[in-house]
Amino acid sequence: MFALLVALIAEVIALGFPEAYSPFRVIVGGALVLFVPGYVLMVALFPRHHDLNGAERLAVSLGLSAALVPMAGLILNYTPAGIRLESLTMALSLLAALGALAAYLRRARIPEEERFVFLKDPQLTRGALFGAVGIALIVGATYLTRPETRFTAFYLLGENERMENYPTHLRPGESFTVTVVVENREGQRMAYRIRAPFDPETPPIEVPPLPPGASWRQTLTLKAPSTLGVTPLVLELYRAGDVEAYREIHLFVSIRQEGAAPAPSLYLRGVYV
Repeated sequence: MFALLVALIAEVIALGFPEAYSPFRVIVGGALVLFVPGYVLMVALFPRHHDLNGAERLAVSLGLSAALVPMAGLILNYTPAGIRLESLTMALSLLAALGALAAYLRRARIPEEERFVFLKDPQLTRGALFGAVGIALIVGATYLTRPETRFTAFYLLGENERMENYPTHLRPGESFTVTVVVENREGQRMAYRIRAPFDPETPPIEVPPLPPGASWRQTLTLKAPSTLGVTPLVLELYRAGDVEAYREIHLFVSIRQEGAAPAPSLYLRGVYV
């Protein structure tokens, strides 16, 4: 029940309040990532109370979580869902539910007096309590003392509204489309302007004033320059009154004539500055 309760709370926070930040959110998320997946698997593997002592159970739970969570992220990376807050939370919650089911079935086969019960193991209970208190104190102190970060997020989305599948090979003057996104995290109402210096035919794009926490996106059709070879296509973001660019996106593409062999050098598909 403990594992399922943590997973349920994490799902409610991640799916219902994705932008909210609080010490409680960090503690629940930390428990879901660092402890819950390994704990339910540990109980399924060692259902009898005499199989391991409390310290061993705590160490095994943390170790198994450290192995299972990256594996879940690797699998998600090759699915349409990708590695996102929502998808990772759902995957870990599903993992916790499956582990809890396996633990229940294993425990049901042994006498009740031999079953491991979390609250009846004083070592594990004390270790989990001290760990939770320590994490809570650290997170609380960090939350209270952290400086307020103000910034503007400026990035591109490729096909299917994901941060991948950007254009990588273009012909001189070829048109291509990307979706540009601006998120205002400055704590005040902001106005922006976007320029694409490599495409003189595209006029500056005026972003409507954004209130704090708001975002804006638009799909742009741009033209590749005539420069051949691996070329950085730079998009610039200006705040109202700025003379120099406040943020830049460098999208590296290979520009070559039709029928020419691809450039032999390796290059990054997208670099964000």
